[in-house]
Amino acid sequence: MPGHSWATWPAQLTAEAGQGLVALAAQATSHRERLLGEAIDMLSGAVGSLASGRDDPQAVAYPRSALLHTTFLARAHLLNGDLRESVDAMRTAVGLLSQVQSPRGRTYLRSLRPALARRTRSGVVAEFLPQLDEALSRT
Repeated sequence: MPGHSWATWPAQLTAEAGQGLVALAAQATSHRERLLGEAIDMLSGAVGSLASGRDDPQAVAYPRSALLHTTFLARAHLLNGDLRESVDAMRTAVGLLSQVQSPRGRTYLRSLRPALARRTRSGVVAEFLPQLDEALSRT
């Protein structure tokens, strides 16, 4: 984990475990809700830890990690049917794009677009899609 101090390893490991739970939940036929709940809890805490700036509360200490893990948090919320929370996570991820040169992070965010587009009846989704499309067009 280049660029991470030893103090961030617990958050990083927690986030990666949360990502694994999201992947399992996406394929699960049983216990899906429980897996997503655990993933959301793990990712929410880890993203907050990795995003916290030390001196500047607006700064993001590890923007690449925060971007990657936030996309998994958005996916977990989307799979759970929590559209507002998913869009909120995606807004956070879009806000991190300017700080990160991560093709993988952009690809993860882009991969959420089709699932989100299927939910345009939701006002929060319909309002957010143009912002997402504009951010992704800059890549």
